[in-house]
Amino acid sequence: MRTLLNRAHEFPTKQPYKIHRIVSYAADRKRVAGATGRVREAARQKERDIAQMQANTYSELGRVKEDLKELLDPQDPLAQARKEAS
Repeated sequence: MRTLLNRAHEFPTKQPYKIHRIVSYAADRKRVAGATGRVREAARQKERDIAQMQANTYSELGRVKEDLKELLDPQDPLAQARKEAS
């Protein structure tokens, strides 16, 4: 198509091509749509997996943070005594 349009723009310096037959083709729309749908679903699943990993990581980090706070600022009397002794 691009070749035909370019040649038409060059008219009259160059004569247009004599066209005997035009054959065009396209990808099977159903297969392309199916593949696109599968790619999108895979991407959505990856997003869900990443979100779940982030939620698990944040949850675990929260527990670690609480454990560290407890170690640095103990609330029970025995731990308080150990902290003062050191």
